[in-house]
Amino acid sequence: MAIFTPETILSVDSEIDLPITFGSNGFVLGATAGGACAGVAVFTTFKEAGCFAVEGTILGKFILAIVYMEKNNIQVHFLNGEQVSHVACKYQKTYFDEMNRLNKEIRGYAISCNEINRFCLEWTPIQKRKITNTMRHLYQFGSTMVEMTPFLRDGWSFGLCTDHYERGLPHTLGYVIMLPTRVFTYTDEAFLNLLLHERIHVLQKMHSDAFKKLYSEWEFKKIDSSIVNPVYLEYARCNPDTPEWWVIRDWIPVVLFREGARELTDVTYEFVRYQENGISVERTEQRNEDWYVNLIGYKSHCYHPDETSAVLLSDYFSAKLNGQRQLGQSPFEIKMYKWLTTLGRTL
Repeated sequence: MAIFTPETILSVDSEIDLPITFGSNGFVLGATAGGACAGVAVFTTFKEAGCFAVEGTILGKFILAIVYMEKNNIQVHFLNGEQVSHVACKYQKTYFDEMNRLNKEIRGYAISCNEINRFCLEWTPIQKRKITNTMRHLYQFGSTMVEMTPFLRDGWSFGLCTDHYERGLPHTLGYVIMLPTRVFTYTDEAFLNLLLHERIHVLQKMHSDAFKKLYSEWEFKKIDSSIVNPVYLEYARCNPDTPEWWVIRDWIPVVLFREGARELTDVTYEFVRYQENGISVERTEQRNEDWYVNLIGYKSHCYHPDETSAVLLSDYFSAKLNGQRQLGQSPFEIKMYKWLTTLGRTL
């Protein structure tokens, strides 16, 4: 299902009222605007549509976004519950099978990957339109940013769930971005940042080797969960976006439920001392470790390399899309900028 059909294009923005179709010969636009782009035109390349962006108009940027997405076969899929369950069982069955008792109690349910459809909902036109509008804005500007294009090449898949599932926290299952209904009240800017954040989680799973190179630059090393004290494992929050364990400077990042926790957000972000030949009980809160806080640039929710890269990358891309010139200069961010220049076609 292509993201833009004639019907969806006409519904995207009231300022745009053009008959648009895609055919074997290219991109066909019946233009009502005057000037060099008046009349009916056929474009087969991104460059050929450039006359629409001469003055940087909304229409011009919109057309370039459509051409880029069509040329690169960028598709958006709105999945139903059965489709989401299929992807979850294929890519993250272990997440559901190994969830411990405390995590199930706080979530208020215990399900297998086959049962996710119990929490999935049918998409409404308004919800689809919000995503489509966000895609339009993202590809208008993002497709012109060299460092961002590796993150935009593949299609997008979305699942819609109740606010009860995962207690209303957006997350990913394999290549599917799971959105609870509450996020559709977000501002446009916050919604864009959210989709970028979750997109990065998808790419972490689909292209893990590329991200492991970044984590290595950040001095993280992957470890086995058997090294972690079982007491901490019992109270560790499960997160489908952080499936692996890592150590940095002899500290293992872990998210622990507070005593009497009732929500997935009732947690503390901790470090547990790493001991290669034994199980340690030493622990400290991440926010109390100045060396780490400095590395991440005093950012929130940077408690695991997968979350850290999602936060820093989505904030960076959002800032660039909004025309901000002041970009973060923390040690992690500086290494991330260098890593971005090396991606090429690896994503």
